Amino acid sequence: MDFLEYDFDNAYVQDEQDTGNRPGVYIEFKESWLNPGNMEQRVYDILDEEGWNIITKPATETEFYKNGRVNIGNTNGKVILQTFSFDALRRAYDVFRGKLPMCYLLWVSDPPYATDIAYDTPTGYAAFIKWAQDYGATIIGPAISGEPNNYPEMNNPWQAYMIRKSGMLNHPYSFDSYAQISKYMGMWNYGNATEFDDLLRLHIPATAYSKVGDQDLPVYMDGSFTNRSEMSLRYMIENGFRCNANLPNPFHPGKTFDNSQAPHEVPDAVETLERLGY
Repeated sequence: MDFLEYDFDNAYVQDEQDTGNRPGVYIEFKESWLNPGNMEQRVYDILDEEGWNIITKPATETEFYKNGRVNIGNTNGKVILQTFSFDALRRAYDVFRGKLPMCYLLWVSDPPYATDIAYDTPTGYAAFIKWAQDYGATIIGPAISGEPNNYPEMNNPWQAYMIRKSGMLNHPYSFDSYAQISKYMGMWNYGNATEFDDLLRLHIPATAYSKVGDQDLPVYMDGSFTNRSEMSLRYMIENGFRCNANLPNPFHPGKTFDNSQAPHEVPDAVETLERLGY
């Protein structure tokens, strides 16, 4: 057997600690040579069997939040794919044809490995964006700098601008500090005007849970990968990005998102682990 299979029949039991939040999943395809030759087709088929494949069962419910709870997992549009790999992206495109959200993750090194950006210049960056689009990606995931990981900076303002201009979403990785999330959500230029403001600057109205008033900020991401979910959620709530009925849609000027039903309280991470016995 080249693929470990699990039988989840009767695997779930009532959990007294269940909060009612139902998140989605972000599945990563590793390098192709690490997996069976039909890995992408197997994932496609399993998603189809579970009713999670929006290609064969289009999403009918799109409310990400409902009654103060995360609702994504209750929809059948709960899956995003991701990969660093050239070949895995190409193979996924052969199966999914760009009809399931796909994030192409970026990395740069010197000398570059097989799937790294060789030239971190506007031309090289644009070439990777175009290549990712040609193979069905709708999201770019650039590395960000800063402690504790000290990754190479791949989400400078000009790079975030190129991603936005391409029409793709921007999901940088990985956020581990308050300084990082505040930097990429508006504080990079401390409110000063920049040459990229025509696409990146947003008006963020205050909410009942904000700790600041209305803000006009250049925002260098549309989503994120974080190792500190409690910190990231708290920042977004306190700065009007969450629990907001009038969050601007950067891709459709004049239109808004409504995530006012998102939970507005963030449990303490340590207390939660202690309560669960971890």
